[in-house]
Amino acid sequence: MKKISNDFKITMDLIETELHILVDFIHNESADEITKKYLILYNFAADCRYAEFIQTELILYLLPFYLKTLASVERNKIASDVSGSFNDALFVNQRAFKNALGEEKFCELLEFYDKTVLESMGRIQSSLINWIPLFNVTVALEECNVQRLFEKIFNGSLSVKYSFFEYLSILLFKERDNIIVDNHCRLWWTNCIWNFDSWIPDCFFWRDETIKYFDEAIRVEKIRNLFDEISPMLINKVGIDYSKLIFEEMENSFTKIFEERKAEFLEKINNRLDEKHYWYDY
Repeated sequence: MKKISNDFKITMDLIETELHILVDFIHNESADEITKKYLILYNFAADCRYAEFIQTELILYLLPFYLKTLASVERNKIASDVSGSFNDALFVNQRAFKNALGEEKFCELLEFYDKTVLESMGRIQSSLINWIPLFNVTVALEECNVQRLFEKIFNGSLSVKYSFFEYLSILLFKERDNIIVDNHCRLWWTNCIWNFDSWIPDCFFWRDETIKYFDEAIRVEKIRNLFDEISPMLINKVGIDYSKLIFEEMENSFTKIFEERKAEFLEKINNRLDEKHYWYDY
């Protein structure tokens, strides 16, 4: 990683960030390992959230550090706080980020979000509770993201498709009836479908055009086709009898609850209010 020049000056306004700590971080910290010193990046992201001007050379130098936190699947508290603060800033103040990074670098940043989500979905031991918050952020950042990400999912590996079917199972089955997702670590785990990788509870929402695309893309036939593709992996995990049962319950869901649950999910993820979302009926 190329070091920033010794005569570099920080010219953007900083309120949350202690300047001397940030300068020390720039000249001495490595992007190889997340340490306590990364906490200054949480503060700098908070400054970027409302900045009219984000200094180009500064954000370009710090970006690899932020990407390091985003790419950490088993993240510690520091990485989680920093990435959440960065996501908030990027969503709230996208115009300033685009001006600072330029169109090409900004597109590369969005591609990194896609790549990180897909890598997490593709890990055999990955839990959907781990990747859904970043998936939701990635979809929210720009209206076109959902179409691009869906294309990559449906053309991706079998493991990615299987993870996405697990995600859709939350729309297909009430929590008490969901037998496709294992490791139910807590009550009401299906509420994770509304989670965002964010520090501010009411920061994120999906825009209207994103909602419209999701509604049109995730249809009965699309899910049936996805089920056919992931069936070998499903049979290997739960056996042929459970696989047949899941198929029967899926078909039953299509006639009874799927459309209603999908509509409820989309209504609430489009909601800009600061509130914790729960299903009307588990």
